Amino acid sequence: MVEIRPAVAADQESVLRFLSGTAGGRRPYDRLFNYSWRRPEWNCGYVLVENGHDVRGYLGHIYSERRIGGRVHRLANQTTWFVSPVWRRYSIDLLHAALAETNAGFTNLSANATVRRILEAYKFRLLDTCKTIVSPHHGAFDRPGVEFQPLTGGESGLDPEVRYILDAHLPLGCKAFHVSKGNVGGLVVVLRRLFKGIPYADVLHASVPPSLFLPLGSYLMPRERVVALGVPRRFLGNGRYVFIGNRRPTYYLAQDIAPRDIDSLFTEYPLLYGSMR
Repeated sequence: MVEIRPAVAADQESVLRFLSGTAGGRRPYDRLFNYSWRRPEWNCGYVLVENGHDVRGYLGHIYSERRIGGRVHRLANQTTWFVSPVWRRYSIDLLHAALAETNAGFTNLSANATVRRILEAYKFRLLDTCKTIVSPHHGAFDRPGVEFQPLTGGESGLDPEVRYILDAHLPLGCKAFHVSKGNVGGLVVVLRRLFKGIPYADVLHASVPPSLFLPLGSYLMPRERVVALGVPRRFLGNGRYVFIGNRRPTYYLAQDIAPRDIDSLFTEYPLLYGSMR
C-alpha cells in the first residue's frame, strides 16, 4: 500500500536512509528536519511511503515567515525532490500533495530541466533567469566611501528582524555585514560557495542597492578567499555585468510578492551548502 503524507520529525532516519542512496546523498539533509527557525507545527516536506514506513520518495519543504510589503508571508522552499525509479509514476502526486497547502507560497531554486517543465506547467513563475557571477575586473568592486562592518550577532541595538536573520544564518557558515555609504546602509548576507571549483561569495540577501553591495567583493576576496560575487540577476536591476555563472532559472508560486522581494535566506542554500567550505 502506498501513501503520500507530510513528513514529520520521526521520519528523519528513514528519509536520510532513502536519500543516502541518491546522487546528492552527501548533503547534510538532517538539517531539513532540524533547522533552527523551524516551528513544531511545520512539517518537513512530503514523503511517499510503502507499507506505512518504507520511504520511496521525498520532497523537502523549508518553511519561513517573512515580512514583505507590510504583510507576513509563509514561504516553502522546495528542495530535494527524489523518487525511487520503480515509483516514479507517483512523482506528480507527491508534488500535488505539497502544492495543496493553501496558506503558503513556494520557491524552487534548484530545478533541473525536467522539473522546470513541470513547474512551468503548474504555473510557477520565473523568479530569476540565472545566477550572475560578477567579476572584480568589472570595476564595480572599486567604489570609494563604502564601509563594511562585519556582524557577529552580539551587537546591541540590532533591529529584531536583523537579529533573527543573524541567529539563523551565522551558525550555518554565512557572513553578515552592515554596508553603508553616508547615511544609506543596510544588511548584506553572503555564503561562500564553489562554482566548478571556483570559490565565490553568494549574495543571499541585500537590503542596499548594487552600488553598495557589489564593492563587498573586494573586501571579501582576501578575507574569505573568493574571486567573485554570485548575485541573483533580479538584485542587479538593469545594470550590465560580466557574466560567467550558471544559467539555471529559479521559480516561485506566490501571490502579492514581486521577485525582487524574495531572497535566498531561509532556503536550501544556507542549509544544504553552508557546510561546504
